[in-house]
Amino acid sequence: MKNPVIIGITPFERPDVKLALSLHNANAFPVLHLGRDRATAADAIQQLAKKCPEGFGVCLVSDALLDLQLPEQVTLAVLPYGLKPPANKHIKLFYQIHDIVEARKAHAEGAAGIIVKGNEGAGKVAYESSYVLFQRVVKEFADLEVYIQGGVGIHTAAGAMALGAAGVILDSQLVLFPECSAPENIKRVCEKLSGTETKLIGNTRVLVRPNSPVLADDADEKDLEPYFTGLDLEKNLLPLGQDIAIGQDLANRYKKIDKLVFGLREAIYGHLRQAKSLDVISEDNELAKDLGIN
Repeated sequence: MKNPVIIGITPFERPDVKLALSLHNANAFPVLHLGRDRATAADAIQQLAKKCPEGFGVCLVSDALLDLQLPEQVTLAVLPYGLKPPANKHIKLFYQIHDIVEARKAHAEGAAGIIVKGNEGAGKVAYESSYVLFQRVVKEFADLEVYIQGGVGIHTAAGAMALGAAGVILDSQLVLFPECSAPENIKRVCEKLSGTETKLIGNTRVLVRPNSPVLADDADEKDLEPYFTGLDLEKNLLPLGQDIAIGQDLANRYKKIDKLVFGLREAIYGHLRQAKSLDVISEDNELAKDLGIN
């Protein structure tokens, strides 16, 4: 098995420099989500470039930010298929795709990698779940790096790697870790969520802002306002995936980003070694005999 690539994208479509740097220090690949506010994005890029000379990625969702000057430390751009890519030739392009047709187009246009962004994820998502769409994509594009974003946890990461994924993407799962710079009021809200509170508006999964009955009454709207500024969704929406529920379990178990990344890699290797030693899918194996199936 190839060494699994673990990529972390800063959640809420916000450029969280502190979290990106923590991902880098934990030996995960950090991707700074640039959001939609130009000044904030430009400042965050420069901050991270000074602190992370080994390189990092950016995630783009807005046409207005495509002409930002990206320093040489930016080696990867993640963007939804259909958005015009930045002109920098030294940057690899990973397209987030939402159906098999987009995957074929991205492959034909020479994408360095494809990220399957399933229905469980935050922001623009697919109609199908991550795992279902991933199986269709990875079967067709054996010659291309395919990653999975949305619904990734300790066990599903191992399943994705077993089926041929090059790696996995974390975003909403990172919200509740102390390295994430989200306001404490937002974190207190997210601690209470099961994921079912997020809503699909069109093809975009979001959580509504404070003053809605979904969110806590003690959320200070003034403190949270920066997390909504610049979104070209409605102002009362915040990109968040159903995998916030997975994030609760991960934060309770691992406490810190470095322990999460280490634990994720250990789980991937351990699960696959166990599956291989137990031979769970061979004909007439012990599991098949116990269940009375062929």
